[in-house]
Amino acid sequence: MKLISISIDDQKNLLQFLKDFPSNFDGIEIRADNMPKLIDWSVFREFFDSLTIVFTCREGSLDNSMRLNHYLSFAEQFKGYLDVDLKDWRLWSDHLLKYKDRIVLSVHNYGGPEITSFEINECISVQPAVLKLAISIEESWQGLALLKKLRVTETGASQLVFTCMGDAGQWSRMASKAMGSFWSYYCLPEAKTAPGQIDVNQYQYEQFHEAPRGSAIFGIIGNPIAHSLSPRIHNAFFAGSNQHSIYVRFPGDDLQEFFDLLPPEVQGLSVTTPFKQKVVEFCESLDPIARASGVVNTMQRSAQGWKGYNTDGPAVLEAVEQNWSSIGEFNRIIILGAGAVAKAVLACLSTHREKILIRNRSENRARRLAESYGAKWIGYDKKFDLSDSLIIQCTSVGMGEDPSTPIPADWLNSSVSLVESIYFPRRTKLMQLVSDSGGQCLSGLHIFIYQALLQQKIWCNGSYMEYKQASDLLEIS
Repeated sequence: MKLISISIDDQKNLLQFLKDFPSNFDGIEIRADNMPKLIDWSVFREFFDSLTIVFTCREGSLDNSMRLNHYLSFAEQFKGYLDVDLKDWRLWSDHLLKYKDRIVLSVHNYGGPEITSFEINECISVQPAVLKLAISIEESWQGLALLKKLRVTETGASQLVFTCMGDAGQWSRMASKAMGSFWSYYCLPEAKTAPGQIDVNQYQYEQFHEAPRGSAIFGIIGNPIAHSLSPRIHNAFFAGSNQHSIYVRFPGDDLQEFFDLLPPEVQGLSVTTPFKQKVVEFCESLDPIARASGVVNTMQRSAQGWKGYNTDGPAVLEAVEQNWSSIGEFNRIIILGAGAVAKAVLACLSTHREKILIRNRSENRARRLAESYGAKWIGYDKKFDLSDSLIIQCTSVGMGEDPSTPIPADWLNSSVSLVESIYFPRRTKLMQLVSDSGGQCLSGLHIFIYQALLQQKIWCNGSYMEYKQASDLLEIS
């Protein structure tokens, strides 16, 4: 179930919210932490009858007496859930015991990723209707560690709610049902009631959906990944094709801890900066492009372990050949950069080595890369002829707010073709310069789509989204 969490300080704002309640959510968590007066719940009955209602009143501006009265007032007037923190239960159990079949017993750690075994065992002894555990994390693996502990523990509750707070914990909200959580929490835009909550607009944009318990989970690992478009395109495909899968973000820096704790539900991963080469050591096998380049951007779990693939290089070739012509028809192929993407592209161009010229800010890296692939390299400041050239831009120059370009404007001409790997911004300064010179461009969004569809083919036994559907989803022409 999906609940929208709302904090109220007046009955009127709750009533207005219920009148406009989004139909694709299942219920609400009512936070009365700052509600100075008792609520007449009878006025909400027509709305409550069709929704799951969870009432809570955490420590805040109200004294304990008023908070308890809020709980009792709700319990006496309406048969919804009462979310009571463990330390409050210790104080009020005598008053609330008769409502135990409706109690959500909560343990929150806003300061870190740990909940003690003592606290868990105390909750287990109560045997509430729902046991809710919420921790603050800075890396995704910290939430996985608690989940692993819970899976070997009998909770004694009818249902379990498990939430990781903070941006690193958003995966737990998106994949909550697939991981066995009874419900998950969302919020209204600009109205978060807990750190890391996903608002309803983000929910819609990233195509989130409730994958059934036990569904396959896919995700992206890297840092940073908040800007990634992967959840939007993959979740749209999973939802539209009845794949019973969900795609989430796994931010963090500690790969060893992450792979040690990954639950079996996680069946595939996208890999981005800075891990494309580091994850090789966690792969039992590699596809030919990943093996040749030493670069992995896609992983799939099997009975034999993780297999690493690279879809970056093949995506560039497919984009060029689908939109322009055979890559062999270009007079020269200019590779800008010497990092992971450049290596993956070079691994796909073994039959065109005599045409390849590598240029990189670090000339030593350009030389070593060229030598390893039988290509040529050129000094960073040395001007060269770009006529009838295909430029494959594999650096981070021009990303985000960076106004710089890896090629000076006066080097360009109308016979230049550019493949850009950056998709933020959608139109880089280099793309603009090439267009102004009369050349043709493919944006990083085109390359992103091609590599994402290749990932879907790997994960889903050859099934994948149509290219036009993907381009319409991302609003590119």
